[in-house]
Amino acid sequence: MLLLEEKNKLIKLGINLTGFQNLLGFILLLLPILASSQTLSEEAKITILTCGPAQPMYATFGHTALWVNDPVSQIDEVYNFGTFDAGTSNFYLKFLGGSLQYALSVTNFKSFLREYKYEGRWVKGQDLLLSNEQMNAFYNSLQKANQPENRYYRYGFFRDNCSTKIIELILGHCGNAAAIDSLSKPANISYRKALKHYLKKRHWLQFGINLLLGPFADQEISRKQSCFMPDFLMAEIEATDLATSPAVLLDGTYQVGKSNELTSPMAVLWLVLFLLVIKVFWLKTSKKISNGIDLFIFTSAALLGLLCLVLWIWSDHISLHFNFNILWANPLLLILLWIIPAEKTKFIRAFLMVYALLLFYFLINFNRLPQKFPLDAMPIVSMLVLLAVNRVFQFRKMETKIE
Repeated sequence: MLLLEEKNKLIKLGINLTGFQNLLGFILLLLPILASSQTLSEEAKITILTCGPAQPMYATFGHTALWVNDPVSQIDEVYNFGTFDAGTSNFYLKFLGGSLQYALSVTNFKSFLREYKYEGRWVKGQDLLLSNEQMNAFYNSLQKANQPENRYYRYGFFRDNCSTKIIELILGHCGNAAAIDSLSKPANISYRKALKHYLKKRHWLQFGINLLLGPFADQEISRKQSCFMPDFLMAEIEATDLATSPAVLLDGTYQVGKSNELTSPMAVLWLVLFLLVIKVFWLKTSKKISNGIDLFIFTSAALLGLLCLVLWIWSDHISLHFNFNILWANPLLLILLWIIPAEKTKFIRAFLMVYALLLFYFLINFNRLPQKFPLDAMPIVSMLVLLAVNRVFQFRKMETKIE
């Protein structure tokens, strides 16, 4: 009888323990839901933080984040959609391919500001003009976006970055039809021209970016689309009365270095063209040296074209597709690596005659093609024309030997 009573007590205890475990599990499941429904007080503010540029390439165009500050509820959270892991394997390949994962991260304002102070970058703040109801809905959306299953996204430079994420959230919660309509109007600018605003003193970086961008970057964009850049977002949000005027929260010491026009792509490439003209018409060079110079230039153009072709086929970035620079940076030029040393004269002349005609077509239609080309490319195309035509017509016979 005693043994039976003890057994019944243990069974009841087991039932109670099981019930406690189920209750604990339910509470743990409920916590994220309870946290996401946290209410902001009437004193709360949601502030757009616009950060200035810095020297590293990733910081060239500035940055945007959101600060939720509620002294009553003791909420101090900065939401940053621009978080990435620089140690990611094949980082640049994934970046160019459009498969690089960015994430939303959350920190406090003091920690956020400390990083930008260390880098010497300015930070400006604009308070969003939202009702308390709109602000709470906005805040709930941010918390939902910060859930582990939602915080990661594929980065897209023009259409899915730290600024575009924020403008989408603002327009989704502002309830201002006039502002939304205003932002849908043309900005009288293209993606390529918007980039120029940030690259005025970084000539080589601007040159490289312009060579890789296809005609997508030259379409006229709306005011909303121009908000892919932090500075443009800051200006448009103020102009549409969705936020207050920018207030300086941190002065920046970083200054873009003075550009040296003598080392710009335009100056360097025109100098190279001038030296090539001397080489073709006046300088006596051996066939080996002449072939080496020509092959270096033709091969460089071919490799650039091959890169453009690979990005066109492989990358998910539509801005890198249909690149008309392939007309002059033609991957087929790689064939010259075999036919010039083999001295297949007739084939060389026929091949380069067709290529020269293609180059002349490019030059004649330079401003008519659906893609804007950097003027810095003109001396390169001129070099290729000069070398191709010289190979066809042989302006001067090359010396077989230098004494």
